Amino acid sequence: MNECETQKWVATALDITTSELGIAMAQRSMYNRVFIPKKGKKGHKARKRVLHVPPPELKRVQKQIKKAFDWLEWPNYVHGFVKGRSNLTAAAIHRGSGFLLTIDFKNAFDSVTLLQVEEALTRHIGLDDTVANMLAELATHNGRLPQGSPSSPLLFNLVVLDLDSQVFNFCNEHGFAYTRYVDEIIVSSRKPIPKANRWAIIKMCFDFGFRIAPEKVYYQDSARQTLAVVGILLRTSGIGLSNRRKVDNLRAMLHHAEQGDNSISPESIIGKLGWVKRIDPSKLRTRLGKYDPNKFFSRQYVQQVNESRK
Repeated sequence: MNECETQKWVATALDITTSELGIAMAQRSMYNRVFIPKKGKKGHKARKRVLHVPPPELKRVQKQIKKAFDWLEWPNYVHGFVKGRSNLTAAAIHRGSGFLLTIDFKNAFDSVTLLQVEEALTRHIGLDDTVANMLAELATHNGRLPQGSPSSPLLFNLVVLDLDSQVFNFCNEHGFAYTRYVDEIIVSSRKPIPKANRWAIIKMCFDFGFRIAPEKVYYQDSARQTLAVVGILLRTSGIGLSNRRKVDNLRAMLHHAEQGDNSISPESIIGKLGWVKRIDPSKLRTRLGKYDPNKFFSRQYVQQVNESRK
């Protein structure tokens, strides 16, 4: 296709006008940098996460890119940014394991290049080279996948499919279980994972282009500790929440709501309590016992929730 034909094809595929596409293409260098606090270890210097937020017209087009590929079906080992899957589903596959290896990528989105996005769109979607190039141009910033763009999660998953396949095949050959949640690789086994195998998996990630700091690699043994991954505990009796802070934050929210804080959404509290109950019901007794959901809702929230649904 020539450039004019490519623009018409892309505009039609994204359900936008060629004029809107032209504006979005012109705005590719107009991202706003936003700094948000990043959780770090106690006693260490506070860090900040950098988001690159696209201007409104470009952001709308990126949302259309995301929407255009809603039909994609993802392998069972991909759990981040996939509808119906979560950190819970990523962790649940590893229940009953005795040993766990986790590898967390450093600055994952920024490690993905425009060329990788273009190649993934060509290889996995079957797009024409010129179309793939235009979509990659619309979805990247300074040649990288920006954190803060609506299309980045989808394209990140698409690019990493090749690494997923490589690691999954290796794990399958050696009798290991494999999942990936966002930018964290999870490998587990009922038997110890040999050091040579661990290094082989880490090398695959390095060779793919990801940076991995030593503190981002964890190897856990259930004989020494309760296995924990992506905020979930893998107990012998089932799963639980490993992050006490989240439950304590919910307890604080409940307290403020009981004191009459109207800024807290009733439905959000019901949803969060349901989430805790689904993952780790024991926390409702040990950490949230004061706030019996049935009594709390019947006294404070049921009427408001019902009214909000009318």
